[in-house]
Amino acid sequence: MTKPTKQELLEEALDALCKATGRDITIFLPEDKRQVIPYLKKEILATAMKIKNLELIKDDEDKKEN
Repeated sequence: MTKPTKQELLEEALDALCKATGRDITIFLPEDKRQVIPYLKKEILATAMKIKNLELIKDDEDKKEN
């Protein structure tokens, strides 16, 4: 069994985050191989912010109910 590459790990992380947030995306990796990892990191951060925003919305709704 081979060790997954950094790119594969980042793609798996992005996929898991997208599933968790309901973010339905299709990615088109940059042609420049040097830009692939930074691109995946940017998409992971954007998706992680959706989680943070969803938590903030839920917290606001909880406060309104109380």
